[in-house]
Amino acid sequence: MRTPRHAYVDPLDAIWLAVARAFGLRVERSDEVYASTDGEGTLTLGTRETLDPDDCLAQMIFHELCHAL
Repeated sequence: MRTPRHAYVDPLDAIWLAVARAFGLRVERSDEVYASTDGEGTLTLGTRETLDPDDCLAQMIFHELCHAL
């Protein structure tokens, strides 16, 4: 059996993670929050298991950037 060497990264998530970095935000994932910011550049978003079924990382980053602007 082959062992996967790479994990799938949704291209839309990759784009919005890069956008967040360009705005100086660091994105972390946690199963202890839905969405939170420390006010110092860290945006903590829920994991796939804690988000609603119709939410995705890209959508959450976009939403939180709207608050920041």
